[in-house]
Amino acid sequence: TESKSFGFTLTETPRGEIAIGRIIPGGPAYKSGILRQGDIIQQIIKPDGKILDMTFASEEEATMLINTDSYDNFSFVVRNLSGSRITVTLQKEILKVESNNTTGYLLSGEKKIAYIALPDFYTGSNPASPKGLSYDVAKELSKFKKQSINGLILDLRYNGGGAIQEAVSLCGLFID
Repeated sequence: TESKSFGFTLTETPRGEIAIGRIIPGGPAYKSGILRQGDIIQQIIKPDGKILDMTFASEEEATMLINTDSYDNFSFVVRNLSGSRITVTLQKEILKVESNNTTGYLLSGEKKIAYIALPDFYTGSNPASPKGLSYDVAKELSKFKKQSINGLILDLRYNGGGAIQEAVSLCGLFID
């Protein structure tokens, strides 16, 4: 399925603050290069100039506001992990929502470097099916092999863990 999104999920911190939970690779938040998992959303500024204070909002309220508002762009005032307050404006984009799917990208530059974000070690929804993280990464590697890449980045920065058999299978793609 497809849906318009800013490319991140929200979570609530133990202190009750609204934080960025997961950044979806390839989405607007990811492309901004500014937002990070754990950044605290302090305010949302709508295109009409209305400022929404997120101090007392719940995760559900904030998620509903972001996903159901008729505006396709918002400015987010966030406090990042270093304590700096920054503002970033994002435009919603149609994202393919494929649960349990990993997509790779070819980074632009002097050399052909492939990039694959690994948000978690997921398994396929059907245990009899081979589909899971290692299957999806193998498909991406096959695609990159045809393009004669010079290097590969497996991004585990925001990996929340998951199925140990998938982690082992992933290693098996690179190690006998």
